[in-house]
Amino acid sequence: MDLAKQMIDSAVAAGADAVKFQSWTPESLIAREEYDKNQKYDDSPKNILDLLKKW
Repeated sequence: MDLAKQMIDSAVAAGADAVKFQSWTPESLIAREEYDKNQKYDDSPKNILDLLKKW
């Protein structure tokens, strides 16, 4: 929270009218149905969840 507050203060000092924070986990980024398909991709032997964790 301290870092977020510092970032807000910096944004205000730079003239920003708004700030936005986002957070995600690999599990929340893609619909459950996609994970359940356990899709494989041509360029990688890994499934989509493994790719997101790597990124």
